[in-house]
Amino acid sequence: MQSKFNTLKIIILTSITILYGCNNDIDLSPEKQLLADIDIIDQYIADNGLTAVVDPSGLRIIFNETFGDTKPNPGQLVTVDYVGFLLNGIVFDTSIEQVAIDNGIFSNSRVYEPFEFKVGTGMVIRGWDIGIPLMGIGDKATLLIPSGLAYGPFGSGSLIGPNTVIAFDVELIDIK
Repeated sequence: MQSKFNTLKIIILTSITILYGCNNDIDLSPEKQLLADIDIIDQYIADNGLTAVVDPSGLRIIFNETFGDTKPNPGQLVTVDYVGFLLNGIVFDTSIEQVAIDNGIFSNSRVYEPFEFKVGTGMVIRGWDIGIPLMGIGDKATLLIPSGLAYGPFGSGSLIGPNTVIAFDVELIDIK
């Protein structure tokens, strides 16, 4: 009887360790996670000699090319081309077929074309709903997005882990 109890105790303790000990970052409060993400983003900016516009949300936007003053308003339909990547350079998504081929993520089961969505309606990650309205038609920018404005503690797919800062190179093609 004591042997079964000890075995059960080991199984329970092992399960608790596995469930709660795998990713300590998940235990951070959203405020602390945001501060940690901002440190990562600001270090990336410094390491790469970049200049960014700082949004109060924690989003950083690097304008690579600016062309227009016409910016989208909430509810307007925008068209963008994009490349999503981790800060180590690994591309995880794109609307551009050649970029997908070059980075080994091409899939015959999807169409590569500019992406349309209504700004500020929750159709995309919050980082896009905050960052895209800061851009004008024709602008090309890099959005550096804290995890809480992206996929948060859950991550997404096999490449974006929990609480991962992500980035997108975005071109705002059109506003309707």
